[in-house]
Amino acid sequence: MSSKSGILSVTASLLTTTVVAMSASSAIAQTKNYAGLSLSSWNGTTAFGVTSKFGVAENISVRPFIQFASESASGVTATYALYGASATYDFKMPTSGFTPYVGLGFLAATVSVNSSSFSGSASSGSSTYLEGGADYAISDSIVLNANYRSNSNAGGYFSVGAGYQF
Repeated sequence: MSSKSGILSVTASLLTTTVVAMSASSAIAQTKNYAGLSLSSWNGTTAFGVTSKFGVAENISVRPFIQFASESASGVTATYALYGASATYDFKMPTSGFTPYVGLGFLAATVSVNSSSFSGSASSGSSTYLEGGADYAISDSIVLNANYRSNSNAGGYFSVGAGYQF
């Protein structure tokens, strides 16, 4: 199976899951929109960034992000900027009467653009990722976030963050 047909298969599965889950009715708590700071790690590199979530429909959100990293090895410095957006299906936790705005998890298809500078030479490219993660609201205004993005070419990376809900 080629990576393109694999991505199409996963996308079709996500859409099917979305339709089935949206047709089920239950009382659910929803995380609000948020924006905040994140730390990411891949291949020994740590990046600082901004993460966010904006709901566009019940159980569907868009999660724009941008991350910056710099590393030095043998006197050569490389800098990176990675930005993109994820289209997510948000799984929800049933309300229990006392836990406000708890999001159980999400699955996403992500498109990102990366640009880098290595010894003064700039380059850029784009990537698609599959992503999974979770949001956890610790109060009405603060949410914690963790996710993992992966693709067959670049491997994957892990991010954690905290944001302000609005």
